Amino acid sequence: MPYIDPDVIAEAKKMDLLTYLQNYEPHELVQISGSVYCTRTHDSLKISNGKWCWHSHGIGGRSALDYLIKVNGMSFTDAAERITGRTAAAPPVFSSEPRQQEQKSFKLPALSRSSTQMINYLTKRGIDMEILRFCIDTGRLYESYPHHKAVFVGMDEKGIPRYAALRGAGFMGEATGSDKRYVFNNLKADPVSGYAYQNMFQNCTSLVNAPQFPGAAATVAANAAPSMYAGCTALVYAPNLPYATLGSSCFQLMFDGCTSLAYLTVGFPAWTPINATTNRVRNVASAGTFTDPAALPETVGNNNQPTGWTRVNV
Repeated sequence: MPYIDPDVIAEAKKMDLLTYLQNYEPHELVQISGSVYCTRTHDSLKISNGKWCWHSHGIGGRSALDYLIKVNGMSFTDAAERITGRTAAAPPVFSSEPRQQEQKSFKLPALSRSSTQMINYLTKRGIDMEILRFCIDTGRLYESYPHHKAVFVGMDEKGIPRYAALRGAGFMGEATGSDKRYVFNNLKADPVSGYAYQNMFQNCTSLVNAPQFPGAAATVAANAAPSMYAGCTALVYAPNLPYATLGSSCFQLMFDGCTSLAYLTVGFPAWTPINATTNRVRNVASAGTFTDPAALPETVGNNNQPTGWTRVNV
């Protein structure tokens, strides 16, 4: 690949897709409602809240660089040069859309008297009833009325609701005014027991920042979190995994298909047992930052450090 100055790459990555299309390809931008857009070429590619998701293909991201590579099929070099070339010729006027979103007042959907439809939907997705019961009892989860969607509530440090994700068969959305700094978090202080978080956020394509894992325990139990974030195509920042000892199959397929994932930190000093991390980072972004202890052997692949990523020791 031809050499590109790191400063040029950094500048290209700053450009969000909405700003890029508004300034340089306005004919491609179609406003659906409020701050939600799609493209004229791909009507299933939605742009909202500073990120984009091409629902029919199950991929997404935040930047114009991601879009040009994943959707338009351009090489990394050509995409970076297109963005920087256009910004040099005509500096962009950055979109104020994210600021407008923050100004909206937050309101939780109405509560249904029954949780039956929600529980049926979530158990079919493979979420354990014990986890659902904990979330319901602590106010993190309830069924909405009159649409009967699952409402995942994110709270601030004082326990005040600040965010709500809505899920149902063929439906994904967020409550108006949701603050993404407080995404839904069901990660209990401890223990990280067997099957505790299996499939918990699987295919949640609007999740960008994953909630932090509990870190008091030194060991993760066997089968603790397989496929926990699999298919979260907008996920960029993985939670830190501070554990020193891994259980069998604990992180299998954990980030499989997270095509936007670019930052991952681990604390374990060895890739053992061998099946603990099978296909953990399969189909993630082609470039990113992997932070780990110096003692961890530098092994690259779907089970270990993602191929093409930069390693940083701590």
